[in-house]
Amino acid sequence: VGIGAGGRPCAVRLDARGLIDGAEPTATVLYGWRLQRWSASARAWKSYATAAAGFTGGRFEARWAPDVVNNPGWYRVELTVENGGRPAKAALSERFQLSC
Repeated sequence: VGIGAGGRPCAVRLDARGLIDGAEPTATVLYGWRLQRWSASARAWKSYATAAAGFTGGRFEARWAPDVVNNPGWYRVELTVENGGRPAKAALSERFQLSC
């Protein structure tokens, strides 16, 4: 986490990782990332950034590096996986706070 100097904005690059185990070597696995920010006024988690990708079967380490600029607050990361047409499953990180 960095703090900008000399009038530069506070910029943070996150490093999200998730290990996905594709059950069948030939199955298509789709996954999506969502960075959520807590909204005190709405008293709910709101999407801040998203990304999606996929791969074919096997085990795969998914990585995502979203940037947060000048937006301190509470965040969490969600990884959703759809494996070979089976219903999507989601994994949530613990919440964390970004500040400048």
